[in-house]
Amino acid sequence: MMIISFEFIFLIVFNVYLKNNFQNFTEKEFREQAKIVEIALENEGNSILKKIGEHSSNRITIIKKDGKVIYDNRKQGHESEMDSHRYRKEVKEALNGKEGFSIRKSNTLNENLLYYSMKSDDYIIRISMEYNIIQKIIDKTIFILLGIFIFLDILYYIIFVHYIKSFYSKKINRMKEILEGNGEISSIYLEDDIDLKEFWEIIRKWQFKNLNNLDKIAEEREKLSKIVSSIEMGIITVNRDGNIEFINNDSEKFMDLDINSNLYYEKINDVNIIKFIRNFLNERKISKEEIFFSKLKEYYILESHYIENGDLYIILLKDITQNRKFEEVQKQFITDISHELKTPLTNIKGYLIALLGAIDKETKEKFGEIVLKNIEKFENIIKDFLNITKIENSKIVNRYDVKINDVIEETKDSLVSRIMATNAKVNYNFNLKNENGYINIDKEKVITILKNLIENGIIYNNKIPEITVNISENESYYEFDIKDNGIGIEEIELKNIFKRFYRIDKARGNNLAGTGLGLAIVNDIISNYKGEIEIESKMGKGTKFKVKLPKA
Repeated sequence: MMIISFEFIFLIVFNVYLKNNFQNFTEKEFREQAKIVEIALENEGNSILKKIGEHSSNRITIIKKDGKVIYDNRKQGHESEMDSHRYRKEVKEALNGKEGFSIRKSNTLNENLLYYSMKSDDYIIRISMEYNIIQKIIDKTIFILLGIFIFLDILYYIIFVHYIKSFYSKKINRMKEILEGNGEISSIYLEDDIDLKEFWEIIRKWQFKNLNNLDKIAEEREKLSKIVSSIEMGIITVNRDGNIEFINNDSEKFMDLDINSNLYYEKINDVNIIKFIRNFLNERKISKEEIFFSKLKEYYILESHYIENGDLYIILLKDITQNRKFEEVQKQFITDISHELKTPLTNIKGYLIALLGAIDKETKEKFGEIVLKNIEKFENIIKDFLNITKIENSKIVNRYDVKINDVIEETKDSLVSRIMATNAKVNYNFNLKNENGYINIDKEKVITILKNLIENGIIYNNKIPEITVNISENESYYEFDIKDNGIGIEEIELKNIFKRFYRIDKARGNNLAGTGLGLAIVNDIISNYKGEIEIESKMGKGTKFKVKLPKA
């Protein structure tokens, strides 16, 4: 830009210079020509004028001192018709003893002319030429110079740009390598280029700052990713155009992952979610809706949230299936316990009324025993209800080393009344790796399992109960085998025995004293323990429960 401005100024100045110099040159040339004409007139007279005029490219005019034109090679033969030239500028200057010089329009030829006049003894000799010729010469010269400047500018530009590009390209490539960690700072020499050096220092400062920011962003992104991954709900983000921008793992089940499109109504495979998102995009209204997915057989709460900064729409899908199931279990549990409590309460009330009206001692004692049995059953239901509630509220398995003999003794103590009432025989055998008989278990939970399974063998029995408990271990788990000689369980009943308040028909018919919660409690504990339970049973010959509890 500076070069072009300089050239423009130069051409203007040069144009003025050319005009001035060309006029000086022309004036000199005219003076010499006028001298020649003067000498010729002195030596040859007027007869030489015609010859001189024919060989001159300039206009030659001879003017008498009174202004009358006596010769003009452009108006030859018509001089008498020409006006007086006495008052022409250049003629007046010559009459005053000076050299006349002017540029003006000729009244005779109607053209712009350059005039020169000088005084001879008897005449004024005037030489002139068309000024347009001078201008054309100057314009041609300027045009040639302009062409040369343009050519030089282009050449300079090509060479300069190539050099600059090559020079700075090498520097920038080295900068890039260093910024990418593939070079040393000392490999860039910028001492001779202060601007580039300052630019490099700014870039380096920016890089260090940017790298720190990137580290912080990466750290925050990792935290956010872990937080999002740990959230047990589906997350879908959609922009205003309807394109899905983010989904987490829990929302993938609602997507057709094989479809390349990101449009929510093409990617999502459930019409309920599509309808929910469409309404949200149209109304931009935060809402909440419960949906049942028949294919998954699951209940979900859909929530919508709008982020104005970024025009982003967030849809949350929270699985409430377990809550629903828990609600159903609670309802069923309340119904069942109400039913189970109603029976002993009705019996207690009925026999108490009968007891009040009984006369003989034998009848009173009989009714009293029945009332006590129903009270005992009522107590057992409450106790089992509290136990199962406690298990549900505390799913933590607290393992520690305990002595197997302590487990057996506490189990016996919890069953002493049952054993004495039925004359039951309970035998314990164990085969453990620890020579001192230590095992690493949750003592309270294991005692509850043993107590309920042994008690189950005592209650559901129509003869003197005989129970054998075998305890062993291998590398990965402890095994507890509880075998009884009870009434047994039909194969069709096996799939239901772990349900709460479930009792086999035969036990119900005999009004046995079980609450129907014992095996449910056992199953919940083993489930929390991540263990396994197997059943082998034959009608009239007894049942064997095999429990496996992992060591860790």
